[in-house]
Amino acid sequence: MTIADTDVLIDYLAGKGEADAVEQLLRRGAIRTTVISRFELLSGAKNPKQLARLIRLLGAVPSLALDDAAADAASDIRRSLE
Repeated sequence: MTIADTDVLIDYLAGKGEADAVEQLLRRGAIRTTVISRFELLSGAKNPKQLARLIRLLGAVPSLALDDAAADAASDIRRSLE
């Protein structure tokens, strides 16, 4: 499973960056995002067309909850990767 952040999903919609890799992950059902990225994407929609496109994308990309334990684990992983 791959967890995509807001920037990766924005780039996917624009056909930039890792768009091809994201498309492959979508086809395999192997991509997730977080509720924070979901919030950022939906709140950043500039018009009804953008909002509809985001809702379609997020329908295919399940959101993972981010509670205290998950945030702590994520920060440990990030520090270990840096």
